[in-house]
Amino acid sequence: MVVAIVLGFIVIMLLWVLLAPLSLRIDTYLNEYYIRWRGIGKVEVLIIPDNVILHLRIGPYQKDFYALHLIEKVDGKKAPKKTRAPAKKQGRKISFPRMRRILKSFTIKEFQMEIDTDNYVWNAWLFPLFYAIKPLRYSVSVNFQGRNEIRLFLENQVWKIAWAALW
Repeated sequence: MVVAIVLGFIVIMLLWVLLAPLSLRIDTYLNEYYIRWRGIGKVEVLIIPDNVILHLRIGPYQKDFYALHLIEKVDGKKAPKKTRAPAKKQGRKISFPRMRRILKSFTIKEFQMEIDTDNYVWNAWLFPLFYAIKPLRYSVSVNFQGRNEIRLFLENQVWKIAWAALW
């Protein structure tokens, strides 16, 4: 009986990991950048004037990493002298069709982009072009005010990524 309960709990947790939505948000208008695995954790990028903070939250655990401080620590270390040549690692490359299947498994929930090339002539050429292409009409716009912004919200599930990667 106890074994059945433990196995049931493990199966439920595995299903939760596979079915929990994985979302990516890039919003330059609100300065909101994060990857969230609903119910499991979130990695958020906070941009402040002198640094970039990576805020990691997994369940009740929270930790902040200061990205520019980490880069300074890595650059400040001296490289150890190599006594022998390291063995070459055989990296597995992802084929183009497989990468395409993985990218197609994502669902675009929100996409809005504003473009300004800082050239009035180019903007004038792009404006009717984006309006003429019907799928881009409401999601891509040209402004003449110097703003370049993007709002992107993607969602996926781990089982879809694994299915696309394996088959």
